[in-house]
Amino acid sequence: MAKCPKCNEVIFHLELYERAQVQYDLGATQEGEPNYVQRGIIDLLIDGDAPKVIRCPRCDRRLFTDADKAAQWLVGKIEWQEPA
Repeated sequence: MAKCPKCNEVIFHLELYERAQVQYDLGATQEGEPNYVQRGIIDLLIDGDAPKVIRCPRCDRRLFTDADKAAQWLVGKIEWQEPA
Protein backbone atom coordinates (compact mmCIF):
# COMPACT_ATOMS: atom_id res chain seq x y z
CA MET A 1 0.00 0.00 0.00
CA ALA A 2 1.48 3.32 -1.09
CA LYS A 3 0.62 6.76 0.26
CA CYS A 4 1.15 9.86 -1.86
CA PRO A 5 3.95 11.90 -0.30
CA LYS A 6 2.16 15.11 -1.33
CA CYS A 7 -1.50 14.55 -0.30
CA ASN A 8 -1.02 11.53 2.01
CA GLU A 9 -3.86 9.60 0.30
CA VAL A 10 -3.60 5.83 -0.19
CA ILE A 11 -3.03 5.06 -3.89
CA PHE A 12 -2.87 1.79 -5.80
CA HIS A 13 -1.73 3.15 -9.16
CA LEU A 14 -0.21 6.27 -10.71
CA GLU A 15 -1.12 8.17 -13.88
CA LEU A 16 1.56 8.28 -16.59
CA TYR A 17 1.56 11.00 -19.24
CA GLU A 18 3.72 11.16 -22.35
CA ARG A 19 3.44 13.05 -25.60
CA ALA A 20 2.14 11.07 -28.56
CA GLN A 21 0.67 11.52 -32.00
CA VAL A 22 -2.83 10.04 -31.92
CA GLN A 23 -5.05 9.18 -34.90
CA TYR A 24 -8.82 9.83 -34.69
CA ASP A 25 -11.79 9.31 -36.96
CA LEU A 26 -13.75 12.56 -37.09
CA GLY A 27 -17.49 12.30 -37.60
CA ALA A 28 -20.45 14.44 -36.63
CA THR A 29 -23.46 14.07 -34.37
CA GLN A 30 -26.99 14.74 -35.65
CA GLU A 31 -26.64 18.21 -34.14
CA GLY A 32 -23.49 18.92 -36.15
CA GLU A 33 -21.08 18.59 -33.22
CA PRO A 34 -17.71 16.89 -33.79
CA ASN A 35 -17.53 13.23 -32.79
CA TYR A 36 -14.02 11.83 -32.26
CA VAL A 37 -13.18 8.12 -32.16
CA GLN A 38 -9.59 7.28 -31.29
CA ARG A 39 -8.05 4.80 -33.74
CA GLY A 40 -4.65 4.47 -32.13
CA ILE A 41 -1.33 5.95 -31.21
CA ILE A 42 0.80 6.52 -34.28
CA ASP A 43 4.07 7.52 -32.66
CA LEU A 44 5.43 8.81 -29.37
CA LEU A 45 6.69 12.38 -29.66
CA ILE A 46 9.73 12.32 -27.44
CA ASP A 47 11.99 15.37 -27.66
CA GLY A 48 15.41 13.86 -27.06
CA ASP A 49 15.24 12.29 -23.64
CA ALA A 50 12.10 14.11 -22.48
CA PRO A 51 10.88 12.39 -19.32
CA LYS A 52 7.50 10.89 -18.74
CA VAL A 53 5.31 12.66 -16.20
CA ILE A 54 3.95 10.32 -13.55
CA ARG A 55 1.33 11.82 -11.22
CA CYS A 56 -0.77 10.94 -8.19
CA PRO A 57 -4.33 10.09 -9.30
CA ARG A 58 -5.74 11.86 -6.23
CA CYS A 59 -3.95 15.23 -6.10
CA ASP A 60 -2.46 15.32 -9.64
CA ARG A 61 1.01 16.26 -8.38
CA ARG A 62 4.08 15.03 -10.24
CA LEU A 63 5.79 12.24 -8.31
CA PHE A 64 8.10 10.53 -10.81
CA THR A 65 9.64 10.80 -14.27
CA ASP A 66 10.88 7.19 -14.36
CA ALA A 67 8.35 4.34 -14.69
CA ASP A 68 10.70 1.72 -13.22
CA LYS A 69 11.23 3.77 -10.06
CA ALA A 70 7.51 4.53 -9.83
CA ALA A 71 6.65 0.82 -9.98
CA GLN A 72 9.27 -0.03 -7.35
CA TRP A 73 7.88 2.69 -5.08
CA LEU A 74 4.31 1.44 -5.48
CA VAL A 75 5.30 -1.96 -4.08
CA GLY A 76 7.49 -0.54 -1.33
CA LYS A 77 10.91 -1.46 -2.73
CA ILE A 78 12.27 2.10 -2.71
CA GLU A 79 11.59 5.32 -0.83
CA TRP A 80 10.14 8.32 -2.66
CA GLN A 81 12.49 11.16 -3.56
CA GLU A 82 11.49 14.53 -5.03
CA PRO A 83 12.07 14.40 -8.83
CA ALA A 84 14.74 16.75 -10.17
